[in-house]
Amino acid sequence: SLLEPASADDHVCWGGGQRHPASHELWVKDLSVSYRETRALEHVNLHSRCGRSVALVGPNGAGKSTLIKTMAGIVKPDDGEILWRGRRLDGTSREIAYLPQRSEVDWLFPVTVRGLVEMGRYPVVGWWGAYRRHDKDIVDRALETMQLTDLQNRQIGALSGGQQQRTFIARALAQEAHVLILDEPFTGLDKPAQEQLCQLFGELTAEGRLLVASHHELGSVAPIFDEVLLLRRHVVAFGPVEEVFTPSNIEETFGTV
Repeated sequence: SLLEPASADDHVCWGGGQRHPASHELWVKDLSVSYRETRALEHVNLHSRCGRSVALVGPNGAGKSTLIKTMAGIVKPDDGEILWRGRRLDGTSREIAYLPQRSEVDWLFPVTVRGLVEMGRYPVVGWWGAYRRHDKDIVDRALETMQLTDLQNRQIGALSGGQQQRTFIARALAQEAHVLILDEPFTGLDKPAQEQLCQLFGELTAEGRLLVASHHELGSVAPIFDEVLLLRRHVVAFGPVEEVFTPSNIEETFGTV
């Protein structure tokens, strides 16, 4: 079962059993990124903390995937910086988990659901470290939380789209990540799978994680996310959904909708 919701003062980081202050904050400060000579992002700013979910919304080519990969430490920015818990991120961090688009994953790779989730422990124990009972317990809990225990011996290519997404989230839970950065997690899922993933998002933020996800379905932003960043290579608007997800800001981001 999931942990109790985080208090206003602290939260329990899942699986680790240690309390951390609520100052677990992610800052993106004046970030600019280029691919060769093409500017993908210009002076992007974002600030959020554990216990919230943030939607990155914008048209194709707006820089959503670039921002996600830069926050995950995969892409190096030209200018600006990313801070997590007050420290500059240079490269990847085991406290931040990146979940790629399903289309980027080789689903024919011969690994079971459990094997993929166990990979989440590698940043903790190392590639050659001892796999302890504690690590097994965390993997078991991740599988249970994502309702994958009965599927743990199935090959990942034999899963439905929703089951595949839940497997990658379980891997992030096994990593004991505080921040989950997801690239279009709802794309290609049928309605029941979308509804299940939406519920899981709420549970994960309630227990104290920060979720940042690119998202393209405008009608479902408000039911799923707490905050939204409207992006068109630069930030059009950022803040609570009820304040900034307005027709005028949407029109500025996409043109007439």
